[in-house]
Amino acid sequence: MLNLLFVSFLFAQVIKVRQGMNEELNLTVIKTDKGLKVRLIPKEGMIQGFYINSFEITGKRTRLNTKYGFVCGNFLNDKITLCKHQAWKTKFTIESDSAGSIWFKTDKGKCLTKGESDERYGGFKLRLKTCDGAKEQMFSLNVDDMKPCDHLEILNLAENSN
Repeated sequence: MLNLLFVSFLFAQVIKVRQGMNEELNLTVIKTDKGLKVRLIPKEGMIQGFYINSFEITGKRTRLNTKYGFVCGNFLNDKITLCKHQAWKTKFTIESDSAGSIWFKTDKGKCLTKGESDERYGGFKLRLKTCDGAKEQMFSLNVDDMKPCDHLEILNLAENSN
C-alpha cells in the first residue's frame, strides 16, 4: 500500500516529457486560435502560463494526462491531439533502453514520434509512426522543473503499483 501511495505522489508531481536526451524540446500543450494543440516546443520559447508542460504519467502502461485532457493518437491519420472522450484516450506502454531513453508505444505498434515543423504555431507536430527506434521516437522524463529523473526507478515503481 505504501508503494502505491508513493507512486501516486510521485506521478502527481510535475513531470516533463522531453524529446531525446538533449532536453531541447518539451512535449507541450499550447493554446492557439484553433484550440489546444500538442507540440514539441524548444524550452527557450516557452512562456509561463501560455504553455502547459506537466503531464501525469500513471504507470508503465499509461495515458499522458494534462488538466486539459489526454494526449491521444488518431490511428487513421497518425495525428496527435488532445481528447476527453474515453474511447479516444490512447494508452501508451513506456519502453526504455540501457542508455536511459524511453519511447511511448501503443498496442498497435505505433510510437509517439517527432513530426514535421509547425510553421504556423511553432515547434514540431507529433505523429504516431511504426516503432523503429528512430531518434525522433526517443524521449526522456524529467521532474522538479529541469532535473532529469531516474527513468528505470519510475518504471519499476509504476510496475509495482499495478
